[in-house]
Order: sequence, then C-alpha cells, then structure tokens
Amino acid sequence: LSAYREVGFLRRLRASSVATWMLLTSQALVTIALTTVGAVMVFIVTLVLYDIRLPDASEIPRILLAYAVGTVTFAAFGILLGSLLRTARAAQALGLTLFFVMFMLSGAGPPRDVMSDGMQLIGDPLLLTHVVTLLQDPWLGFAWGWTTWVAVLGYLVGSVALSLRFFRWE
Repeated sequence: LSAYREVGFLRRLRASSVATWMLLTSQALVTIALTTVGAVMVFIVTLVLYDIRLPDASEIPRILLAYAVGTVTFAAFGILLGSLLRTARAAQALGLTLFFVMFMLSGAGPPRDVMSDGMQLIGDPLLLTHVVTLLQDPWLGFAWGWTTWVAVLGYLVGSVALSLRFFRWE
C-alpha cells in the first residue's frame, strides 16, 4: 500500500508544473546545506582539539570557492547516481562504496605520497582527488592548477547534464 501511495505522489508531482530541474535543484540545495553544517562542525572540532595551521586570511575566499564548487559537484554526482539507479537503496550503496574507494585513494584519508604508483594511478581521475587538491592548494598557499579546475567542472557539467537526461519520475 505504501508503494502505491508513493507512486501516486510521484504521479501528482508529474501532473503538476514542477519541472525536473526544480526538483533536482531543491535536492541539491538540501544536500549542500547539510554538508555545510557538517563541514562547519568538523572544522570547529578540529580547531578546538587539534593544533591545525590556519590558512592566510587572503586565501579564505579561494578556500570557500573550492569548497562551494566541490560541494555542488558532489551533490550533482549524488543526484546522478539517484537518476541512474532504480532505487534509493541502490544509489546509497553505490554512493557509499564510491565514497570509501575515493576516500582511500584521493588523499582525503591516507596521504597520496604513501601510496604505491598503481594506487595513485587509480586515484588520479577520481572526483575527490581533484576536490582535495582544490582545497589543499589555497590552504597551503599554493597556486591552483587549472587542470584540476577543469576536471571538477567537467564532473559538475557531466553530472548535471546526465541527471537531467536520465531522471525518471517513476
């Protein structure tokens, strides 16, 4: 009965004037808001409990821009998974699997310098590898690499385009 109600709800949405891009955008905004709350909490705990080196104040706009672009890109990538897979459970399972693989191979977990060449090669094209680089470069005072920006923006554009193409109401 609950599956019937859910299908009926989706049909009502489809019968209304709610456009696909509006639904996907609202989902992305909720995801971004939750991610930002989590990031702020992690930053505060890290600031209080660990002796971290804060970036120069002049780098904060670049860090915030990198964070914003990375977060929007991951939200779009998550929506793409939801658009391609038949159930939310499948999207969650694949998303978590991809997260842990990316976490271990991107430099977000273990530093890439301690990985073998093969592991680094596998990690090179991953989205999180490029987002980590976007965040680390201004934090450490380095210039941005434009290839990293192109890669992240490519993931963003590709995820949005494919989500809009493959999203199904039912």
